[in-house]
Amino acid sequence: MKWHKLKELSFLLPSMRGRDMVAFCIFLVISAAFWFLSALNDTYEMEIRVPLQLSDVPQNVVITEPLPDTISFTLKDKGFVLLEHKVSGLDRPIRIPFRLYVGKNGRGSVSSNDVQKQFATRLAASTRIMSVKAKHWDFCFNFGANKRVPVILDANLSTKPDYYISSITVTPDTINLYASTKALDSIHTIKTEPLRIDNISESFSQEVILQHIYGSKANPEKVRVNVVCEQLTEVQLVVPITVINAPPGTTVKTFPSRVEVRVAIGVSRSESIHAEQFSVVADYTDLNPDNKSKLPIRVNNQPKGVLKATLKVNSVDYLLEKK
Repeated sequence: MKWHKLKELSFLLPSMRGRDMVAFCIFLVISAAFWFLSALNDTYEMEIRVPLQLSDVPQNVVITEPLPDTISFTLKDKGFVLLEHKVSGLDRPIRIPFRLYVGKNGRGSVSSNDVQKQFATRLAASTRIMSVKAKHWDFCFNFGANKRVPVILDANLSTKPDYYISSITVTPDTINLYASTKALDSIHTIKTEPLRIDNISESFSQEVILQHIYGSKANPEKVRVNVVCEQLTEVQLVVPITVINAPPGTTVKTFPSRVEVRVAIGVSRSESIHAEQFSVVADYTDLNPDNKSKLPIRVNNQPKGVLKATLKVNSVDYLLEKK
């Protein structure tokens, strides 16, 4: 008999615990809701970023210095009002009619007060604008004046050992720059943003933005930089020595008459390099007065694409012969 009663109680306990847990969760949710409602009744500040756009710009006008993409407002109000603002599309763009703010000399200016007045129409009566992070915003424009200027690549590139950069091309290498006539007269080139890459071991292509010159607009605003990187190899060639500036009435013969030239060049060009493309000279005027037994020699000419050309010896024996 007692065993049956204990068994009934054992079935009842989990049920009681379940009901207690449900009651606790409901109490927790109600408490959190009351806390949340109480918190929303406090006063807070909130920062919001709103897009700013010039509207109704004539087709023959080029904006060379635009308004900022967004502006930042700090708002103050009850929490529930700010929450309503947050979900009500308050951050839709503020549109600034171009014709109302056109100034002289290709410039225009939009005051903070005008923007605040337009933005305030979206706010509740109790919401205050505490700050705007500027007193005014300027823009520049022209009616299509431009000129073609070359692009200067600002690059600092280094390779891994035994590699070298054989060529760098910029496409396009000139761009159209729109600005006032006065500004265009003083601008002759435009640089890219700095390109810094180390330990290069393969060719690559990368878009690089052009540096912005205030009051101007570049078209296009970025260029493509193509860098060809190759592994180095050494080629050995035997090149004849040519004597120049010999004393009048004499002939200078060198011993040996040919010299080995060690050439560092990219692997892809190693088969196209020949001795005839190099010249090695012995300039009699380079003769050292303190060591007249040896005539210095040097590489005088080498084809494009050769990274380095060194001589196996830097001087040779010679013989003067009267003509």
